[in-house]
Amino acid sequence: MAANASDKAFIEILVSIAAVIDKHMRSPTMLLDDLETASTPSPYMTTQQKLLDAVANLLPRHPKERIALAVRTDKLQIFITSSDDTCDQRELNAYLSGLWVVLKHVAQFHCAFLFHLRDRQRRLKNAGDTESKIVDEKSDERTAQFAKEGRDLYAKLGELVYTRCRGRLVHEIKRRWNNFQSCLSFLRTKASDMGAEHRATVLQIVDDLAKYLSAILDGKAIQDATGRTLSLYTTIAHIYLWQKKTDFKELVVPLSAEYRNISGFDLCVYLTRVGAINASLEAACISTRQSTIRNLFSREFSITVTPPRYQTPASLPTTSAAWTAFLERYADREDIRFLHPKEIVRLLLEAYPPATSPVPAPARCHSELELFAYLYDEGIAQGMVNPPSGEEEDLYIATSHRPCFACIWYFGVVRWDLFKYRLPELDTRYDYNRSTFPWQIPEGKLESEHYVKYLFKGDLARRLSSRFTEYGIAVAREREIFQIR
Repeated sequence: MAANASDKAFIEILVSIAAVIDKHMRSPTMLLDDLETASTPSPYMTTQQKLLDAVANLLPRHPKERIALAVRTDKLQIFITSSDDTCDQRELNAYLSGLWVVLKHVAQFHCAFLFHLRDRQRRLKNAGDTESKIVDEKSDERTAQFAKEGRDLYAKLGELVYTRCRGRLVHEIKRRWNNFQSCLSFLRTKASDMGAEHRATVLQIVDDLAKYLSAILDGKAIQDATGRTLSLYTTIAHIYLWQKKTDFKELVVPLSAEYRNISGFDLCVYLTRVGAINASLEAACISTRQSTIRNLFSREFSITVTPPRYQTPASLPTTSAAWTAFLERYADREDIRFLHPKEIVRLLLEAYPPATSPVPAPARCHSELELFAYLYDEGIAQGMVNPPSGEEEDLYIATSHRPCFACIWYFGVVRWDLFKYRLPELDTRYDYNRSTFPWQIPEGKLESEHYVKYLFKGDLARRLSSRFTEYGIAVAREREIFQIR
């Protein structure tokens, strides 16, 4: 790479270096201190923001599709950016409309059910009978009817979502299917050393897990003990509920931890990922209990699918010599000396092998950056931060995939340097995705008006250099000279 590499190339290469070093060379999380605000869920996160996160996770049709979503509530405009160019606005509108209708019914159900429970408890209290009677399905026929209605609504919602998202579910099961089967074999072997009662319990759980997940892959229906056919949503809910039971926690979890230490495969994490769509469904339904959210589902909405933004990615170095030369220039620029340059270069070549085509194909920015650029270019982001009513309505972007650290960092620069847009508060739970090349900053109005690229580049170089020296990957030359003296 030429010595006068562009700022764009410099940024992309530095992000690539950070991602590789973070993944392979250090146990402390890259830039954890700098990203603590971004990675910790805000205690002030609203119900609406939680709903947006849930809905964003119900939109991708296939595992690789990334969705970013924002809502302008004054006009109830929904803005969506997809990483897939085949995303069709009419199809998406039909799907979201159906989702909105069912969630509206769920909201009405919660409202009616809560009114019934309060009325029933009030009657019991007036009768002086609150100690001996509990309002549940067994003691109250109307409560039993409500419970059935709720199960039917959740199943209907699940059917709608899985008609669109089933490929993601199947992919998640297949992704570590062999590891899952090996873990089940390990559990069966360990169960043989248990007493008869515990052995039977563990084997029953293992057999049920194998049966349920195999049926999902094969597209077969499962019936419960009463002969009722379980919907896909209910089937996965059963898998989730097994993990909550005492027998699973006391008998299976310790064995699962033992297998994890041997193989690295975590059964509980695997089952959680299999049930991720159900978790988003549950979160969306829970949010409807709030009166403000119920009103949201009663209003008509419009959808805007933002057009794709293509940029030519920077050309990464393709040889050991080119990477070494870049590291040397970076070290001179930041006045540091890398302690393991050969190992860093080896990992970089392994992570980013030379492209087969000499001309890099156009690439898209990550969805959350692309959506923000669109909203800013259209003047929508500015209005969402400073609404006409004078009430603060910070722009919130929900994502279907956890944001990479470079995206969070970018939003941090926007917030900390421009004092606007509460964007870093994306819940990444500390295990955020690392950035994948090409990672780019959109070329839009924000960039030209506020020089965000240069702010980001300077912050990136400064923070990376401090972390390199802090964790022993590089040595500051000034400190090295002092030690020699």
